Amino acid sequence: MASPAETFGLVLAVALPLGVAIYVVWRMVRLEHGVVFRTWLWAFLLLAYLSFLAFVLLESWFELGPLVGVVDGTLAVLAGWLGARYTLGTVVFQSGPKGRRMFHGRPILLAVWFLLFIARIALEVATFGHIFLLTPTVPPNHAVSGALLSAFIFLDALFAAATGLLIGGHLGLYLLYRRTLATPAPGPVTGQG
Repeated sequence: MASPAETFGLVLAVALPLGVAIYVVWRMVRLEHGVVFRTWLWAFLLLAYLSFLAFVLLESWFELGPLVGVVDGTLAVLAGWLGARYTLGTVVFQSGPKGRRMFHGRPILLAVWFLLFIARIALEVATFGHIFLLTPTVPPNHAVSGALLSAFIFLDALFAAATGLLIGGHLGLYLLYRRTLATPAPGPVTGQG
């Protein structure tokens, strides 16, 4: 019989990826059809993405070594710059219902991030039987092979870069939004000019 703490951990281990999956699918559909820009939602999502990045960087630093944490952080910053440039080149703001500012974009950054998020969780569960985000410790007598350690390092680097892309894309979205506020005409505003 599982203890209440183990049951709660199992429910959370299923609920976290499922909740993220529902959000990602909803957001991807909305990006294709247009999303009303809301500053409070933008700030909340930026905080969520930054929290994911902080978790990955701390885990890399403490579980895989300081050098891995520094490399992951550097990749995240470079990817953030690329994410902002990508967003400035692909997202379009237009006037929506009731004069609201709406944007359309390609959901590829979110899709890549989500696939890496699921791959990361699957590797953790297959190897350690739990998700680090929920239980950030490795069992003391659990040996990890060199190949598995390399897979973790590679996947952490990819996930840090994908999270950096999302953060940069999110910051690029805000820059575009600020440009729309300075544009009196109701026509589309892109990052191309």
